[in-house]
Amino acid sequence: ATLFQVDNKTVFAKQGIIVRLQAGAIYYPNKTTKALGLIGIDKTFFKGLTITTQAERKPYVNMLSSLDTAIATTNLTASVKWERPKGFMGQASYSATIFDDKNIVSTKSAWLVSPELNIWKFGFRAGYGYSYTTSKAEMYVPVQTPDQLFLSIYTSPTITGRFKPYLTPKDQQVQSAIAVISCNPNPFIKISLSGSYGFKASIKTPYLMGYYNAQSQVVITNYYYTEKYTTLDITARADIKITNCLSVKAEYHHNRPNYYYTNDYAALGLKMILCHGK
Repeated sequence: ATLFQVDNKTVFAKQGIIVRLQAGAIYYPNKTTKALGLIGIDKTFFKGLTITTQAERKPYVNMLSSLDTAIATTNLTASVKWERPKGFMGQASYSATIFDDKNIVSTKSAWLVSPELNIWKFGFRAGYGYSYTTSKAEMYVPVQTPDQLFLSIYTSPTITGRFKPYLTPKDQQVQSAIAVISCNPNPFIKISLSGSYGFKASIKTPYLMGYYNAQSQVVITNYYYTEKYTTLDITARADIKITNCLSVKAEYHHNRPNYYYTNDYAALGLKMILCHGK
């Protein structure tokens, strides 16, 4: 898939408001194009409390099969965040991912990290996080066609399934330990490494069973068992200030958010501010 995107951020300093806008499109290998966009508003109170609301239209890329399938979602997010440079930091948020078939995957989460401990040019924080994710409808379906199922159930009631066309987690709960390390070797370079380890995580994993009814038709029933696992999320960032108006940003993100898949992401960007002399 090919993605085109433009971004804009407007700061209203006196009102403590930031407006974020984004517009773009994604072109899939099947020659389908989806429009994308984002509008987000951040309002800061008391020099530490920020309330964020955001609506975004984005491509769904959480499964390999979705990379060449035209699936886009509408994501709604609301959060309250407390952030002080050297003090406690925390956030509570709710997000809903809405698919075109009206199915919804929702997440409630919260985290809190300690005040920063400074040793030389390094800063250290530790904390705890919790999240709960579930789906309105299940998208776990048989791999075989109806004709194949009619024959296979005769020998075994167990049916091989898969998530299609997208993943629908059910009652996923994660408790995480959080660590943040920052390093500012000089005024022009900022480096950070943050991560969370889900030491206690569980999800209801579906499986399918089939049988024949009185009319010799195949009936498929969904069942669940609780799967326990661990999660891992690591982000490394480096910001290098070249001039007052020009900076370079590099980022790497490794994410294993659940039992089903792992994501890796890397980016290199150039940030330019339109500077105006007096």
